[in-house]
Amino acid sequence: MTFIDSIRRQLQAMNATERRQAIDSLRNLIYEDAYMHTAHPVVDCEIACPRCGSIVVVRKGHDHDGAQRWLCKDCHRTFRNAEDTIITRSRLKPAVWMRYLECFVDCLPLRECAARCHIS
Repeated sequence: MTFIDSIRRQLQAMNATERRQAIDSLRNLIYEDAYMHTAHPVVDCEIACPRCGSIVVVRKGHDHDGAQRWLCKDCHRTFRNAEDTIITRSRLKPAVWMRYLECFVDCLPLRECAARCHIS
């Protein structure tokens, strides 16, 4: 049995109130991951290039939304300061992740989850 299967079995055993509490807790995690990761100051030495892993990076302006951009001196790629998490690296909006979360907690098949979240 995989870890995901174990979680699904636990979710299936929950009553409606427990499921709602699980959804709320997981939504808070998604919200914090998506929006609160920039709340703490970042020191230059904490930044590593997501492509090559180098820590030899310098500031290189800002994005249209004001987020700091960085230039890797080794691979010469630019990147934003984002933590290595599913939500911050995902192209899906946090609202879509929250919708998927509800589908997952309801133990729906993956295709049904994708249809409800309007993703392919």
